[in-house]
Amino acid sequence: MQGEDEAIRVGVEEEFHVVDVRTRRLASGAELLLEALPGSSFARELQRSTVESNSRPFRRLEDLARDLCGLRRRLIRQADEVGLGISAAGSAPLVEMGEVKVSPSRATSRC
Repeated sequence: MQGEDEAIRVGVEEEFHVVDVRTRRLASGAELLLEALPGSSFARELQRSTVESNSRPFRRLEDLARDLCGLRRRLIRQADEVGLGISAAGSAPLVEMGEVKVSPSRATSRC
């Protein structure tokens, strides 16, 4: 049997598209959102229209689910404050490839 310190912990990384709420097209607003969000939980991605969230690692799935919901709510609130929307789509919604802007520096890994 594993001891408390040896128990498996699970964390989740999610990517969210930033969209214009009027057109529903991708919007290069990730930096604007990240300015007001904690760097320990949110990070930039390659495209300026994508924000990454990172949960803390948990032993219990209920705790992980609670953390994920909190991160999502915080991101949505911040997007609302600046007139943007958030989409959790697996692929980019309504995008022209020429409109996709790349972040000025590469995303950093926490591994």
